[in-house]
Amino acid sequence: MLQEDIISIFIILLIVPLIFGIILGLKNKIVVFRNYDDLWIVFLSIIIPFVFFFVYAALPSRIVIISGCITEILLLVNILYRTFEDNDRNILKTILALYTKLPLSFLFIFQFVSYLENISKPAYKRSNGLVNIISILCLTPLILKLVKNKKGLFN
Repeated sequence: MLQEDIISIFIILLIVPLIFGIILGLKNKIVVFRNYDDLWIVFLSIIIPFVFFFVYAALPSRIVIISGCITEILLLVNILYRTFEDNDRNILKTILALYTKLPLSFLFIFQFVSYLENISKPAYKRSNGLVNIISILCLTPLILKLVKNKKGLFN
């Protein structure tokens, strides 16, 4: 019983700052995503490790590991710097914005990949397809609402 309580408290402690960051982002008190380019950079920072993992599985080499690590570090430093600048160089706002943008992006990418994986299976083997679609439909407007300037490379 005690272990379940500790796990519940831990989950609540992880979710409360995320919800707080979403609320502050929606009220424009913090900048979660600067523009669409920032959004794609965060998405790339989540996708790149998986890409390099698959490349390493096909071509095991130290060069693949080193280039993957360097690419990921550069992306994360870029995200950290941009978030710090966007939030008036305030450390607390930066931490909260990072804590909001990274989990939301990870959730969106995870749900999207799960949905793509589901539609490639035969109908009798599919599972949670509706949950993935509903999650994507809820996360997309939320993430787009957290983008401050609706400008980027593609518009």
